[in-house]
Amino acid sequence: MAIISASVESNGWVLRLVVSGSLGTFASYTLAPDGTPRVALASSHPGFTVSAGAAVSATASRALIATKPLRKPVNPASPNTKVIDETDLGGGQLAVRLALSEHVYATDTSLTLAVLAGWRTGEGAASGISVTNNSTVGAPVPIFRWARPSYDVVTGQFRVSLVVASHHPNGYQPVAGVKFTATDGTTVKTVWATALATDNDYGDALRCYTVLIDPTTATALTAGLLRCDAEVYPWLGSMRSTDPAGTKSMATLRTDGYSVAAQAPYVVGYDPAGTRYSAMWAFIDPVNGTTTASASMVQATMALAKAVS
Repeated sequence: MAIISASVESNGWVLRLVVSGSLGTFASYTLAPDGTPRVALASSHPGFTVSAGAAVSATASRALIATKPLRKPVNPASPNTKVIDETDLGGGQLAVRLALSEHVYATDTSLTLAVLAGWRTGEGAASGISVTNNSTVGAPVPIFRWARPSYDVVTGQFRVSLVVASHHPNGYQPVAGVKFTATDGTTVKTVWATALATDNDYGDALRCYTVLIDPTTATALTAGLLRCDAEVYPWLGSMRSTDPAGTKSMATLRTDGYSVAAQAPYVVGYDPAGTRYSAMWAFIDPVNGTTTASASMVQATMALAKAVS
């Protein structure tokens, strides 16, 4: 008895094996996923790692295991009867479908299989078995959100924080790194974060990727609205950015920071002189209100706003 061929199905989580032998039952399989797994699948996948304080391209290795043989769809005539998903291919060959512990992605490469003796009754140990990857499942992208509200007014150094989650963390680190940028439309400042840190500006000790950006160092940023973006580099998979267009557009920055989408910029009002974004008060008449806005509704002091007739 021997494994003749192996492949991952298009759904990414089923390993199909063609073996020589006769049809069996569930009792024919001892996969031991909770002990010493007897069917192990190794793969490589493009991703990133940390080098010199930044995320760089790398190849990540993964080890997946087979957890159990699948069963065929329920027969309504005998709903309590479980039938193993084995198919007689003729000529002393059969196909069996095994569930994997994780998805194999379409971009996984160099898939090889190793089995221990007894994984199926009568089967011996084998390794280095080439596995065809037919998966059509894409690697999941990182999940993230800005931790601070847009349009904060700053006069100097300011903090940028991003909450990140990942399907493939490395230890306690969700991703390999986050590259933060801040721009006034001309000058771009870049700061990397390659490990979780604490943003305690609101007293909640939030664990996130957080950095301080100084708009005054080197080539200073110009006062006004600044666009901040993040590029998130996962250990496994592709980079995801808050700027999917990759243009760092400043054209609609007055409203872009209000977007409910994750892939949106973080916007700050940079006012080093403290004169651009002074506090303003709006007059609201709850009884005789109007749907027509006017400049007179916004005043520099509360007293002036209250005095609007």
